[in-house]
Amino acid sequence: MPFGSVYVAPDGNLCPCCIGTPFKEKINWKDFSSIDELINSKPYRRIRKELIEGIEPSECDACFVNKNVHRQGSNREFEKHILEDDLYNDDFTVNKVTYLDLRLSNLCNFACRMCYHGLSSTWHEYWEYINGIKGYTKNNPKFIIADKNGIKKFSEGNIDTITKIYLAGGEPFINPQTFELLDKFNDSQASNITVLINTNLSTLKYKGIDILNKLSRFKFVYFACSCDGINEVGEFQRPGFNTNKFLKNLKELVRRSKAHTNFRVEIDYTVSTINVFHTKEFIDFIHNNYLNRDNIRLHSVVEPFYFATGFLEDNLKYKIIDLYKGFLEEYSDCGKLIGSIKVFIKGVEDSFSPEVQTKYQNEFKFLRHPPEETIRRFDEVHKTDYKKVAPLLDNVIKQYHKKRKNSYNI
Repeated sequence: MPFGSVYVAPDGNLCPCCIGTPFKEKINWKDFSSIDELINSKPYRRIRKELIEGIEPSECDACFVNKNVHRQGSNREFEKHILEDDLYNDDFTVNKVTYLDLRLSNLCNFACRMCYHGLSSTWHEYWEYINGIKGYTKNNPKFIIADKNGIKKFSEGNIDTITKIYLAGGEPFINPQTFELLDKFNDSQASNITVLINTNLSTLKYKGIDILNKLSRFKFVYFACSCDGINEVGEFQRPGFNTNKFLKNLKELVRRSKAHTNFRVEIDYTVSTINVFHTKEFIDFIHNNYLNRDNIRLHSVVEPFYFATGFLEDNLKYKIIDLYKGFLEEYSDCGKLIGSIKVFIKGVEDSFSPEVQTKYQNEFKFLRHPPEETIRRFDEVHKTDYKKVAPLLDNVIKQYHKKRKNSYNI
C-alpha cells in the first residue's frame, strides 16, 4: 500500500493504509502542496525502504504483529502492482499513485453508537455529554475537513494513473469534496477507475444532482451500504437511520444496478452487542426483498468494548459461536457472506484469550463514568430504551463491574 496509494483520515493525517497507524513523523495532507510531494516525502520513502529491507515498520503492526485478516486479500488484489518493474526507484520514490483511500471530512448525518465525533459531525453535540468530556463542544469545531484544497493538489498526471478509489467518511454522499473529486476525471479516465463507496444510503441526491447517474460513467462502482438492522434495532444502533428511507433508496439502487451493469450493491452489517441475535432476521429480510444473501458482509465492532460481542460472558459467546456456525451450513452457497461469518466467528473465539480481554480492560481507564451511565445518556439524548432493544447490554454492564473488581483484587 505505501508504494502506490494514499490514505487520508478526516483530520488530514496520513497512514500507510486504512488499518495502519499514522506515520511516526505525523505528516498531514495540509503539509504538502501536491500529491507527488506527499507520496515521495521522507516518511513514505522511509517506510518503503524498511519494507524492502525486511524491517517491520511500527506503523504496520496491524499486519505484522496483529496478523490482520485483510492482509492476504489486499496482497492478492494489488499483486499486479507489486510485480511491476517500476514499482519504486533506487531512492525509494515512486512515479505514480494508483489507489486513493480518502475520508475527506467528518461530515455525517448519523451518530452511530459505535462511532465518534472524529468520523461524524453529528456526534459533536452529544460527545461532551455522553462521554463526560467537559469543554469539548466549546473547544472543538463541529466539522473536521482533511484539507479544503486537497482535491486541487491532484495533477493531471496523478489523475491518469489512478485505477481505484475508496471513499468513506463521514458520509460521502453529502460531502461536496466527493463530487469535486469525481469531477476531476473525464469520461475516458473514469472508464478505467473502480470506485468503492461506503455510504449510509440516506440520500441519492446531492444539490439536485443524481448521484447514481454521476457515478455510472466509472468502470465499476461498489456500493457498500451500511445497515445494522431493520426498524428499531437498526435505528437504535445508528441514530439518524430511518428504515423506510433506507429501504426506499436501496430499492432504487438495486433497480438502477440492473440498468448499469457496472454497479455492485452490497450491505455492510456491523455486528455488536445490540444486534448480534438479529442477524438471521436481517439477512433473510434483505434476501427475500432486495438482494441475494451473498451481497451481505458481516463486520465486528471492536471498540468501544461495551458494543463488542467479545466482551460478553463466556456462556453467551459460546451460544453466539454455535449460532453463527449454524449460518455456515445454512448459507453454504454464499461464499463471500460465509467468508465474513468465518472472520466474525474467529474474532469471538479469539476474544477468550487473556490478551484480548486485557485489551478491553485497558479501555476502562479512558472511561469518565461507568458504561451504564454512558448507555443511559445515549437513551436520554436519543429517546430510546436499551432494555427493550438491546438487553444484552445488561450483560456487558455486569461483565464490566466483575472485571473491574477482579483487577482491583489482583
